[in-house]
Amino acid sequence: MAGRTFLAVAVVALATAVAAQEQNTCDVVAEQTAIEVLKPLTLEYNAEQQEYWSTTNSLLKPTCILTPSTADEVAAIVAALRSTNETFAVKSGGHNPNNYWASVDGGPLISTKKLNEVLFDAETGTVRVGPGNRWDEVAEALDGTGYTAVGGRIGGLSFLSAQYGWAANSVLEFTLVLPNASVVAVREDNYPDIFMVLKGGGNNYGIVTSFLLQAYRQGDIWGGTFWFDANDETTPAILQAVRDFTEYNTDHKAALIPTAERTLATLVDLWIVFAFYDGPEPPAGTFDNFTSIGPFINTAKTQSMSELVSGNNWAVLEGSAYQIGTETIPLPSAADGPEFMGALYDHWVATSNKVQGEPGLIASMALQPAPRRLAAVARAKGGDLIDLDEDADRLVIELNYSFLYPDDFTYGRVERTMRDTYGGVRDLARNYTDTHAEELGNLYLPLFANDAFHAQDYFARLRPEKAALARRVAAELDPEGLFRTRTDKVDVDASIWTLYNGTRREDGSNCSIFAFDAVANKSRLPLAKNALKKLRTMRHPGVIKVLDTVETDSYIYIATERVVPLRWNVRRKSLTPETIKWGLCAVARTVKFINEEGSSIHGSLRVASIYTSESGEWKLGGFEIMSNVKDDEAVIYTYGSLVPDSGRYTPPELAKSGWDAIKRSPHTAVDSYNLGTLVFEVFNGDFLGADQAGQTKGVPPSMHASYKRLVNANPKARITVGAFLEQGRRSGGFFDSTLIKLTEGIDNLGVKSEEEKERFLDDLDQLSDDFPEDFFKMKVLPELLKAVEFGGGGPKAFSVVMKISTKLSDDDFTTRVQPVVVRLFANPDRAIRVCLLDNLPLMIDRLPQKVVNDKIFPQIVSGFTDVAPVVREQTLKSVLTIINKLSDRTINGELLKYLAKTANDEQPGIRTNTTICLGKIAKNLGASSRSKVLIAAFTRSLRDPFVHARNAALLALAATAEYFSDEDCASRILPVICPSLLDKEKLVRDQANKAMDVYLQKIRAVASSMPDSVLPPPSSQMADGAAAAPRMSTPQPSSQSAAASWAGWAISSFTNQLSTAAGQMQTTAGSNGTARAASPSMATGGGKATPGSSSASTLHRQVVKPTQPPASMSRTSSTAVAEAFFKEGPNPSAAGDEDGEEEFADAWGDMGDMNDENDNNDDDFSFGGSSTSPPSTARKEPAKKTTTTMTFDDGSEPDFAGWLAAQAQKKNPGGAGGKPLPKGLAKSGSGSGSGAAGSRKAAPMTTAVSRKPVVAKKIDMKPKDTGDDDGDGWGDGW
Repeated sequence: MAGRTFLAVAVVALATAVAAQEQNTCDVVAEQTAIEVLKPLTLEYNAEQQEYWSTTNSLLKPTCILTPSTADEVAAIVAALRSTNETFAVKSGGHNPNNYWASVDGGPLISTKKLNEVLFDAETGTVRVGPGNRWDEVAEALDGTGYTAVGGRIGGLSFLSAQYGWAANSVLEFTLVLPNASVVAVREDNYPDIFMVLKGGGNNYGIVTSFLLQAYRQGDIWGGTFWFDANDETTPAILQAVRDFTEYNTDHKAALIPTAERTLATLVDLWIVFAFYDGPEPPAGTFDNFTSIGPFINTAKTQSMSELVSGNNWAVLEGSAYQIGTETIPLPSAADGPEFMGALYDHWVATSNKVQGEPGLIASMALQPAPRRLAAVARAKGGDLIDLDEDADRLVIELNYSFLYPDDFTYGRVERTMRDTYGGVRDLARNYTDTHAEELGNLYLPLFANDAFHAQDYFARLRPEKAALARRVAAELDPEGLFRTRTDKVDVDASIWTLYNGTRREDGSNCSIFAFDAVANKSRLPLAKNALKKLRTMRHPGVIKVLDTVETDSYIYIATERVVPLRWNVRRKSLTPETIKWGLCAVARTVKFINEEGSSIHGSLRVASIYTSESGEWKLGGFEIMSNVKDDEAVIYTYGSLVPDSGRYTPPELAKSGWDAIKRSPHTAVDSYNLGTLVFEVFNGDFLGADQAGQTKGVPPSMHASYKRLVNANPKARITVGAFLEQGRRSGGFFDSTLIKLTEGIDNLGVKSEEEKERFLDDLDQLSDDFPEDFFKMKVLPELLKAVEFGGGGPKAFSVVMKISTKLSDDDFTTRVQPVVVRLFANPDRAIRVCLLDNLPLMIDRLPQKVVNDKIFPQIVSGFTDVAPVVREQTLKSVLTIINKLSDRTINGELLKYLAKTANDEQPGIRTNTTICLGKIAKNLGASSRSKVLIAAFTRSLRDPFVHARNAALLALAATAEYFSDEDCASRILPVICPSLLDKEKLVRDQANKAMDVYLQKIRAVASSMPDSVLPPPSSQMADGAAAAPRMSTPQPSSQSAAASWAGWAISSFTNQLSTAAGQMQTTAGSNGTARAASPSMATGGGKATPGSSSASTLHRQVVKPTQPPASMSRTSSTAVAEAFFKEGPNPSAAGDEDGEEEFADAWGDMGDMNDENDNNDDDFSFGGSSTSPPSTARKEPAKKTTTTMTFDDGSEPDFAGWLAAQAQKKNPGGAGGKPLPKGLAKSGSGSGSGAAGSRKAAPMTTAVSRKPVVAKKIDMKPKDTGDDDGDGWGDGW
């Protein structure tokens, strides 16, 4: 048994408390003080119970309601609480809808309704406010004084927050009743740490009985609401207006809180914008972005603050149950705003639709601006526990669901929807901060405590130093844990135990505390002592695990693993039939062990005796009357009837003859009957009595026969629990399920044979999504991760890991899965690497940008040079998945270096996909090198022998037209597209025409904005009649040749015509035809050029050199093509017919697998299921293989100018020593290749006989010497 230091803090606190007296807290207060005590069934008690925002709080019934009117009376109540061990709660306005936060069931409720002072001091400009007030009452009391206090439209976040910070920032003093029952005035100068943690630390430090607030000058204000229909036009406009207001509003007197409302039953979607201005009228234009949208109701007007606050109370719907949640998100940039805000709204709509059928359900989402200004003011006023910074503007999202009938089933459904709602908002925020890590950094996004759901961990989201301060102060002020443990009771069935959530002192992990009050329950003390004894000695996986125990004359405490009552899930009917059978099987195994190996009777088997662990496993408790059949004096015979609520579950023979009848029947009969009632109870939600035993409603048909035999009225005819378990596990039986088999086999996964492991993983992969999530997270997932990493589980195990991971929270994924994923990327096993790359889209949103950039990408890049084509292909495809998680330096350095290699890959599909990839990541490339990279890559791909590579290059050029300068479009891109107009493949010709249209439209648009001429006007004739001086650069005829003179003028005139035309070109629908008609005359003119034509061309280039067009001109023409470029579709067909090519043209943007349609197709290398493979004779021995050494810079942007200069120096006319590129990738000499080749100087040819025949087609990584310097070999000299 571990030492006492192993106990949970909660156990120590409870065990050291003063012994409870026979009287409870309510009786002690009533007898010893003059405090009013409201008892159940009185009008005052019932009226106070109705003063809650959520009706679920009203359903919890306190033992009494205590109503102190002074701080000393509150101190007297705390002193009384210290003499008992009851759970209690403190209620102020009753606004918090979380059960047990301001409400209690079975303990005293402290109501502060009489602590309602509002005392204004005009001399100091302060106001003392009691916690029993609501803010409309405070505003009304201050009405007419010319002052106001910062309280709120919504909690601590108010219309005045941009001027004065959170409401807590205006507190000057707290009057606090400490856990030791003393009263202190807490200010910043006397208790700075306590003062800090009270501004956001909740009820962990005592009870505040008054607040001294700084008041602020206040006259009439302007405010009200704008109402809009929510539709496809108004919603984007409102979302944009909210975003812009949060960032750009500089008038801090203006505030707003937009709220989206959905009445799901009537399908009415609204926007209600609460608008405020701290003055009689807002300046013109302040709210124009909202009023211009056209509200159908506008209630904004000049009024007093009191009128505004009370007027907003219409939004509080009485008589409904509420659930509330929150998230804090970064304000997206103006560019990202429409997409991000739209995704936020769409997620909320889609998630709220899950509970559309609940009666009276209304969903709302408030977008509360939290600009940098709020953070600056809050810090200037001394700060607070939330400690918001000025690094970014933020939005605080409040989420509400209200509904009419808070039964357990409805409450459970809405609760799950709430978790999904705020969880999805958090995912959106995390994804955005990850993809904008360079500008946002590790942005701090705490939770707003006022709006937090009970399952959200507010303190875990605080800055570590602030959370540590909160814990330290709580431990110092409340060492016995009065406010930490006595307000955290777990709702259970009728029991002799009170169940608390606790924390282990040793490591801070969760535990549960079962507490028994020996003084108040003397008659049941033998039951508690028997349970303590049996739990200490019973060791079985199906029994609650005991950590430690404490037994005194007054109390018995049992610290166990963290458990929750099974009743929670049974009431809410949140368990699937398969999960119920899985749990029943586990319970049956445990009871069988007790009956057979332990020769004992449990005697109290029911839902109330079963708990679920953190792993979701069903654990058996309730050992109060567990007895060994060999013990004639066992407690079950004497105390069986004292177990709470035993009458409902007592077998008929015991109800008739008493508990001694056990001795006359098989000792297993009682547990058999109770297992039968348990079967009915878990499938139907409750068991009302013996009349329901044997009814088959809700029970699976396959279980009917065995279930009826369990509850047979004749105890001797009942089957044993062991027999029931055996029948269920037969082939085709009710326990013969995949889930049960898999969960039983997971513990010995590491020792299974390869065949057994393969079969196990196959079954696991086929499991439906209805598995018990907690069990798979806590038990199955760790074993699978070990199998993947160390046990040879391989891709199958990892695919199951990914399936389970979809059910994990972001925190669980980060702690459990992420470290293994990072290590697996370093695994040399190709099958694992391909599996990781395949699953990367499923996990990329959950991986932080720093992890992807610094840890995963350096491991991924080895796949670019892997010998297996399938690895290279999958690595290339992964670029699109991870691109937004990579830094600019990584993208423009390492990534482009490897894409340069894949652009020259021997596999045509990989070359094509590289082109596609470059087109899709063009926006991510560095602006200084982007055009160089894209032009070099795409123009090279235009000469690829693979038809789809050429087509991809044309599509990419068309889609990225906006990234090229006008000079590049005219002089570098259009010339290389032209040869494709006469490509042998119609697919390429068609796309070339489309690409030409895009660039011609762009060039014509630029040309249309240019001046008609930049030449000076003709000079006047010389005074003496001599001819005018010729223009500069115009070739001069000799004095002996009239023909030469005529030719020179003709050329000059032709140049003028070209210059004039360049300034007059218009972008029209028929521009393509015009361009083609003009080309013959231009070619003719060029063909007749005299020796002076070179000078004319120089002049022509100077004259027609375009000016920079407006920024918008290059975008419109390429929009349609860009959309086609990024269009997703099926994988391209590798067939050689035209139909296959047309299909590829429609979906070329998918980076699919492609095979070369040219000759020698059999040279493709195959790996892991690749469709092609090379002959083994085509491989060279590694020692003989020649590789090209690649030289790169320090990882920054590529130096193309330096590289091109180096290439010019290295040209080798003989071309010896280099392997030939595939046909078409190297530029042809004169007389071959594209139509433009004839105008180029032919490169010396390598002697054909000197080259060895090559079976496997390889692409040389070194650029072939072709005699030009247009960056053709962009990938080889990076």
